[in-house]
Amino acid sequence: LGRKITLLSAAIPVTIGLVLILVATTPEILYVSRIFCGMTYGMSYATMTMYLGEISSDKIRGSIGTLLTVMVKIGILYVYAIGPYVSISMLAWLMMILPALFVLTFIWMPETPYFLLLRNRPKDAAKSLKWLRKTDDVSEELEKMNEAVKKAQDNRGTIRELLHRNNRLGLVITMGMGACQQLCGSQALIAYSEQIFEEVASGLGGSESAIIMAVVQLIVASFSSSIVDRWGRRPLLLLSTCGVTICNTIVGVYFYLLHIEVDMDAHAWLPITTIMIFIITYTIGLATVPFALMSEIFPTNIKALATASFTLAAGICAFIVLKLYQVVSDNIGMHVSFWGFAGFSLFFVIFVYFLVPETKGRPLDVILEDMKTPFKPTLIMVTGAAVYGWTSPTLPKLLADDSPIPTTPDQSSWIASLLIIGSFAGPVITLLSAAIPVTIGLILILVATTPEMLYVSRIFCGITYGMGYASMSMYLGEISSDKIRGSIGTLLTVMAKFGILYVYAIGPYVSMSMLAWMLMILPALFVLTFIWMPETPYFLLLRNRPKDAAKSLKWLRKTDNVAEELVKMNEAVKKAQNNRGTLKDLFSRGNRLSLVICLAMGACQQLCGSQAVIAYSQQIFEEVASGLGGSESAIIMAVVQLITASFSSSIVDRWGRRPLLLLSTCGVTICNTIVGLYFYLLHIEVDMDAHAWLPITTIMIFIITYTVGLATVPFALMSELFPTNIKALATAAFTVVAGACGFGILKLYQVVSDNIGMHVSFWGFAVFSFCFFVFVYFLVPETKGRPLDVILEEMKSPFKRGKKGVSETENESTIKDP
Repeated sequence: LGRKITLLSAAIPVTIGLVLILVATTPEILYVSRIFCGMTYGMSYATMTMYLGEISSDKIRGSIGTLLTVMVKIGILYVYAIGPYVSISMLAWLMMILPALFVLTFIWMPETPYFLLLRNRPKDAAKSLKWLRKTDDVSEELEKMNEAVKKAQDNRGTIRELLHRNNRLGLVITMGMGACQQLCGSQALIAYSEQIFEEVASGLGGSESAIIMAVVQLIVASFSSSIVDRWGRRPLLLLSTCGVTICNTIVGVYFYLLHIEVDMDAHAWLPITTIMIFIITYTIGLATVPFALMSEIFPTNIKALATASFTLAAGICAFIVLKLYQVVSDNIGMHVSFWGFAGFSLFFVIFVYFLVPETKGRPLDVILEDMKTPFKPTLIMVTGAAVYGWTSPTLPKLLADDSPIPTTPDQSSWIASLLIIGSFAGPVITLLSAAIPVTIGLILILVATTPEMLYVSRIFCGITYGMGYASMSMYLGEISSDKIRGSIGTLLTVMAKFGILYVYAIGPYVSMSMLAWMLMILPALFVLTFIWMPETPYFLLLRNRPKDAAKSLKWLRKTDNVAEELVKMNEAVKKAQNNRGTLKDLFSRGNRLSLVICLAMGACQQLCGSQAVIAYSQQIFEEVASGLGGSESAIIMAVVQLITASFSSSIVDRWGRRPLLLLSTCGVTICNTIVGLYFYLLHIEVDMDAHAWLPITTIMIFIITYTVGLATVPFALMSELFPTNIKALATAAFTVVAGACGFGILKLYQVVSDNIGMHVSFWGFAVFSFCFFVFVYFLVPETKGRPLDVILEEMKSPFKRGKKGVSETENESTIKDP
């Protein structure tokens, strides 16, 4: 039919739907009416993005594409401004004006040049393009379009092609954006805005507040439409997803305080202001940019299928949100709904940061080549970290009077710590098979009737946890370039923090068995995404497969010009092969300092108290009378962890490894000391109610300083300090030391805290943290942006390297920070 005819026919279902509203006498007739109206809604989103993407030039494609959202906001404002003041039937008549206007104006528009070329009508395509560009000089652009169309015709669009490897990431981004638009809570705000505002005693009526919200939407959408090709797609999406995450969290806190009957009359302005900021940040990116992206990242022959996929994903998620929002809000509380939206929004911050490309001002054929970039392989870390953090929401349930599995405090410490025993087995298992033990462990949780069965479950989960930390750091270190090796390596920790947030956000509100089912999603996602990744070039060269190594490196770098890098890799591998990796080599003089640093980093991660905070966070926060529950405080902590880890991941190659580690060890030392002091004063029965904010705030600062360095940098260092032939042994050693210290901390924390006091535990962590500050200052080298072979050579002469490295670091600091 073509884009134009399809769009014109979209006016029919909405007209039928509005007629049904006029004659409706039962809710069932309104159900049917909404389905017909929804058909027009879906057709508009699906086809108009194709149409706008195909008629606009590269220079203004983003602005033209986002005009779609501006017009949507006009429609919302139209019905918000009229609806409260007229009857339902009068509103239906007034709404019939809109499809009539559309048909009368759009009927004069041409078919898109892309579609006409697909139908082998070059003269009509030229005529259409001249009409659109208002010039006869369109031969060059028409030729480019024709070449793109010929490529598309050689590869006919089918569902199989849509799911092809070259289009797979584009499809995931498209469906992810469709889901994100709905799961961030925007549709609930639009559909239930008047009811939401009526919950707040602000002095304005619900309808007036909703109209103001619609005006704000329209103004911001217009602004976004004009800057999307100046600022680019990624900056706007990152700003948008971060903004809606923060706003949903704040609104959730407000409604939670209302839920527990805290007087919030003096703060009635807060949710309205925050929702307006939500609308601004949502509209400037999430509501606008996906339509520009969707018209750019697919070949012409499968755009229709891609936009249909977007509509399907968005529709399913919108249906779920609109159906469940009212149910959850009525039965549990509006705060749960908004915190759920915040959790999804935070996930999409990470999604955009690592997967969405910048397409500003780039020709479609170049964009399509870049879309062959694969998924990141670190979903196994989400799985491992989620099962690690499982104890935080679960132990309070196990220790409660109505526990499904009666458990003593001593047994709970075994449940927390036995995961570490399983992690010792991690290094000997390949990455894909690491999904098997955690699946077994989760099944054991489902059938568990005694603490002993949970012990076994935790050991199996620990195998996956150990695998993620042991092998993924090697994998990421070997596939990344020198320039971004630190940022790619620290992605490991970012994904781990997301896994912890996932289990913290869900665990307190569902049963143990339901949580186990929801955790099984993670290993399944890992297998489905990682299976498409190549083996590392280093490993292939070690196995004497140079052609496969070259192929892998070309796939990873997205260029055929990899000869120089491959030669360097080959030389490094030959050196490693001449020195076969054994335990004796690991302890040799050339690797001794690297081994000490590696093992110390593993110990430091655990002995600074981080793992106790993660595993027992809900119980720790419940000791503090702050007004927030333990589970809510733990969720906020996990959000802080994730945001900080993302920040650290982006700056680790700018600031360097040493500065971040020094900042981190110093920070956790101070924070542990302060928290220990607070719990000591509680222990000697000093009234600390007026200072309940202190430990929570300090633990949040602890999490920030820990995550920005100690949680992130060791994995980048570990992939840089060892020759290829002993990396596996080194990472195994790291896992053993970290595991042994982690087991000791998780087992003894509960015992020491119960029998002596929590202050002793935190002061112990402070002492260890201070020791590691000194260790980092004198022994850890700077490896920022330096080739692996140079780093390895200098580690053989540590004292010479130390003087040179410290001197260089100080000089660099003096230049950058006068």
